[in-house]
Amino acid sequence: MWALGFFCVPGGTGMVLRESSGCMGRDSVDLVRRAYLAWQEGDLEALISLLDPQVTWSPVLRFLEGRRAAVGHRAVRRWFRWIRITYRSVEPLPQHFEDHGHRVLVLGRLVGGSRLTEGDLDVAVAWVWTVRRERITAMQAFREERAARQAIRAPD
Repeated sequence: MWALGFFCVPGGTGMVLRESSGCMGRDSVDLVRRAYLAWQEGDLEALISLLDPQVTWSPVLRFLEGRRAAVGHRAVRRWFRWIRITYRSVEPLPQHFEDHGHRVLVLGRLVGGSRLTEGDLDVAVAWVWTVRRERITAMQAFREERAARQAIRAPD
């Protein structure tokens, strides 16, 4: 389910919900929202169209499955192909968006079911998206919000 507002963190302190254009990274947040929508709809080509050709895609499943980050469109396609083979379904459920300029922090859950093992996937995830020149250049997912917030503060 989509969260309806835009969450901004002015000056890095206190969260304020805003719908106005006063939010500096609104374009970045909008772009990230479109990426989630494409992912949820299973529209890989729409998602790829939002990504920089040299995107670094580091999903939370890399921790669970021991996989490396995907780099570039071709590697992202391979990752999604592997997901379709391994899981009955995998769906990101973003719940909270924070604008950090060229980075967007998204808190939510990743849910799904494996084809290979018993049980369902339901993990809390903190995603850090980096946006440059109207393209997503990186997506890093973390199991802990604290680690994602440290990544937000790290220099490029």
